[in-house]
Amino acid sequence: MKRIFIIIIVAIILIQVYGCGVILKLKRDDGEFFPSGIDSLTAVESDSITSRLFVSEARKRKAFELFSEAQQNYELADSLWDFISTKQQDTADSIFLQIRNEKRNIISQKLERAAHELRKAARIDPFNLTIKDLLAKVYTLQGDFTEESAYYEKAIIELKEIISRDKSEHVLYYRLGENYYKLNEWQKAYQNYRQAEHVLLQTAFLNEKKEKKLLAGNYVVVDSIDAEIHFRYVYYQAITVAKLYNTELALSLFQKAQQIAPSKNQLKFVDNYTKWIRWDGGNIAASEKKNQCLQLIKEKKYKQAKIGFEDMIDDLNTQKARDEIGWRIACIEYEYLDQEKKGCDRLYKIIKNQPVNENNGLPVDPDYKRYFTDCGKMFYKLGLNLKKKSKYKSAYRCFENASQIQWFGRWESLLELAKLTVQDPDKTLEIINLILSSPHNLDKTEHLDALTLKLKALKRFGTNRLDDVKNTYKQIRTLQQR
Repeated sequence: MKRIFIIIIVAIILIQVYGCGVILKLKRDDGEFFPSGIDSLTAVESDSITSRLFVSEARKRKAFELFSEAQQNYELADSLWDFISTKQQDTADSIFLQIRNEKRNIISQKLERAAHELRKAARIDPFNLTIKDLLAKVYTLQGDFTEESAYYEKAIIELKEIISRDKSEHVLYYRLGENYYKLNEWQKAYQNYRQAEHVLLQTAFLNEKKEKKLLAGNYVVVDSIDAEIHFRYVYYQAITVAKLYNTELALSLFQKAQQIAPSKNQLKFVDNYTKWIRWDGGNIAASEKKNQCLQLIKEKKYKQAKIGFEDMIDDLNTQKARDEIGWRIACIEYEYLDQEKKGCDRLYKIIKNQPVNENNGLPVDPDYKRYFTDCGKMFYKLGLNLKKKSKYKSAYRCFENASQIQWFGRWESLLELAKLTVQDPDKTLEIINLILSSPHNLDKTEHLDALTLKLKALKRFGTNRLDDVKNTYKQIRTLQQR
């Protein structure tokens, strides 16, 4: 009984000693100790907190090794992708195709390896945001390379986690917006581009003030905001708002981008995009539809392009836009669909009612000059083809229409018209005299052709026009001797 009592006393003492931590130090798995006086409950709680804040130096070193290797793989893949994505591809060049495919294989392998290494590094050192930042870059590049949206979604997850821990880096919001942009999620892209600008401006006081020249106003300002970055954030806000068909806000943002643009190229980008929005009075959907049809032409899908253009005409707001689409349809019909007459007639209807300058006959709106030129060329070429087929009446009408349009080949059209009127010397002389009234528009061969036609027409009058015959013959000889 006495022995049992002694055992109980010893057990109580031991419990008190270990519970209060008076004598023993608690040792953690990572080799660190809690000092004496810390009870076990406090030690467990402290260990839980520190495990959420730190990792051991050994784990940091291992994670860094993986990160460094992944960074090398990423940089190589990025440089190769930049090479093959920007270099013009010649699909007929077998050597180039072989090189491109080899580089694509290398890119795929390097990116997969980098992603694997970074995921492993992130598990070892989950507090290192630099690892996650590079992992997001790898995922974005994989999305660009494979054109698979899942990679952009993975990049978004990583960027969101980084931002949840550090909201002071404006570039993270920009990259988040970039990935949403590639997923066609315009509203989210816009919100993040806008937040990127907001953070940039709010943290600018941390930067050194520098001079920068703003081209729009041609003046210099001194502040701590990076002009290139600021322009980019505003510019992409404008683009994403345009994707949302908000014309007013898009134009307002482009105006803001114009005011802060630090280079001429950036001013040009803004100007081109603004013109694109205003093409049909702010009808952005129509501008997009036009781009889609133009892409079909590049792909040589001419019938589909014509159908697309025809479908959009009724949805256009302005006559000028309708005229441009009509011109594009006419060109497709004439050049690619074996509908030359239909194309000529369509374009002629567009230009015949256009107001022209009285002094030179050119259209008042300079944008219509290309329509006049193309219409003249189309009628002239069609006339030559019909003439070869001995369809002289139809050829005559084509040359007549071409000669009534102010374009650089008008005089050639008049010359062809004169050749078809040899049976009517009066008409021939009327046309030739009109041609010779502006000899500076003719080259030597055309000038000789005109004088020769005039001579033939004059001879048909016999001795009644003998003096004119002699004078014209003399002009021909003089011109031949030059």
